[in-house]
Amino acid sequence: MLRIPSILLAGTMIFLGSSLANAEPTKLRLGVIAASMQLFQSTPLYIAQEKGLFQKEGLSVDYVPLPGVDHMITALDRKTVDISSTATPYLVTGGLRGSDAVAIAGGPANTIYSIVTKPGIKDVSELRGKTVGLSLPQDMITVTARKILAKHGLTESDYTGKQLIGTPIRTKCLEVGECDAAPLS
Repeated sequence: MLRIPSILLAGTMIFLGSSLANAEPTKLRLGVIAASMQLFQSTPLYIAQEKGLFQKEGLSVDYVPLPGVDHMITALDRKTVDISSTATPYLVTGGLRGSDAVAIAGGPANTIYSIVTKPGIKDVSELRGKTVGLSLPQDMITVTARKILAKHGLTESDYTGKQLIGTPIRTKCLEVGECDAAPLS
């Protein structure tokens, strides 16, 4: 999932956009999840680009497509991107592996996730014995989904979790019928 909060873009534009009006634009390689570029989370990027906000701030932004959120820190470490967006657990995991990447802005405090199911499933209890598409165990998407399921009486042993990183991949799992449910933002 790609989460580029407006504050991240605004902070980046202010920080990097302080060059003189006649100077060459500052080049910025922005790591994005390729599959998420069609999702609503990317709307701020498209609006900023369409309205010329990057150029106005002296920025030339190149989107660097990456295969998923777990690749964002690696891309920073390899210097293939200058900035990216990722969930905190991936930043912490990267730090534990020796990454020097740092967070410069946060996203929404209360991201909304819903457990979306295949047609015909009318109650959470009907997910007993079914397959639920989740993200990595430490990802807040998985943590949140498990808490939602637990509030409805399902323990982790009541359903099969299928690791699927990224909203488009979890959505596809539902569409093709390989998952009975999945958390989607």
